[in-house]
Amino acid sequence: MSANELVAIRMLNNSLSKAEYWIRRHSATLRGEAGPSKGNGRFSSGLPDLRVDVFCILHESDPCFDPTGENLVATLDGLSVLASATETPEERCLDECEPLRHALSDMHMFRLFRDLCEHGIACNWEELVRIGEISVQISPGQTARLRRGA
Repeated sequence: MSANELVAIRMLNNSLSKAEYWIRRHSATLRGEAGPSKGNGRFSSGLPDLRVDVFCILHESDPCFDPTGENLVATLDGLSVLASATETPEERCLDECEPLRHALSDMHMFRLFRDLCEHGIACNWEELVRIGEISVQISPGQTARLRRGA
């Protein structure tokens, strides 16, 4: 992994940490209506369609970027952030992804970053560096867009 790739991955982790903060902050009004459901660890409310989607979008400089397209690299379920708000953060560090684990051993990896690496892109760091923007949508209607490094 090159130094530029490592910087891009660290900046992505930082953007995903900001997305986690945004999710927690903007879900506070929903938490006032309902709290975490018991038993399944997922956020629940009276709204059957409650969703928290985190979209990882291609960087504008990527050769495959289409200004008129969605440019999705991965979509994550942000409900895990709400369910984990009271949990102790995991210290596990990408056990399944040896190259990433060693290259980033000094970095605190946030939940969304781990979810992206382990499930969203199956530990492919070449895909990680292609991500330039994170978009979060909490239905009904709250949306935030965060550029890598912003």
